[in-house]
Amino acid sequence: MDTTVVLLTLVFLLFATWLAAFLRLFAPNAIESIRTAPPIDDVALASSAAEADAWWLLPQPTVAETELIGAAIERSSLSSSPLLRLQLLRQLRALGKDASVEALARRWGEVLQWKQQHLPAAPVGDWTNCWPAAADLTYGEWALDYVQLGIRCGRAKGGHPVKIERLGLHDPVRLEHESGQVGELQLARFYYALIESMQCALDEESLRTGQILGTYEIFDVRGFRVRQLSLTAMRFAKAVSVAL
Repeated sequence: MDTTVVLLTLVFLLFATWLAAFLRLFAPNAIESIRTAPPIDDVALASSAAEADAWWLLPQPTVAETELIGAAIERSSLSSSPLLRLQLLRQLRALGKDASVEALARRWGEVLQWKQQHLPAAPVGDWTNCWPAAADLTYGEWALDYVQLGIRCGRAKGGHPVKIERLGLHDPVRLEHESGQVGELQLARFYYALIESMQCALDEESLRTGQILGTYEIFDVRGFRVRQLSLTAMRFAKAVSVAL
């Protein structure tokens, strides 16, 4: 097989968990994160039946999904709430054809256990309203010396905040040389907190607007080099994929 094809295949596999789609989002060029929710006064959220199939929205729960979620909550002896039902709906759909009351209850238990083990009990920064900047997350300021991204870069058409990650400016080679395995673990912790923060914000937006918002991100691969496909980068991608 041609060497170029092999390298391109590796690039795809490395970032396959993130590059779910490249969508046309409207956001400023700046990567600077902000510490409060971007304004929505000038954003037209979908409200009419004609807009119900907009790309930024996910289908509302069906009767069958609602009943299955209710049964899973009862089976797990959980206290029902709109947030819990939304979180379980996302998990239910992730299960796909394997969805069942037992599978959903088991999946949610695994999610809670994973979060307890990998996420800080008291996140740094203002996480009470789901709007920390990237630098405020666990190891945030340190991590941004090796990766270039912003998680509050304006809003997409649907109203939810835009994340921009500049893969071509990531420096896993320098991370490996300067921090070794400890650096890998710290960077993974940063991304775990980042993913949780984005999900928290997405759920908050969904509950406030009454729409189920999907998450979309911009990955800028300009400047990406073969040298960035280091063993460190591949191990890191594998570690972070479990949080998605």
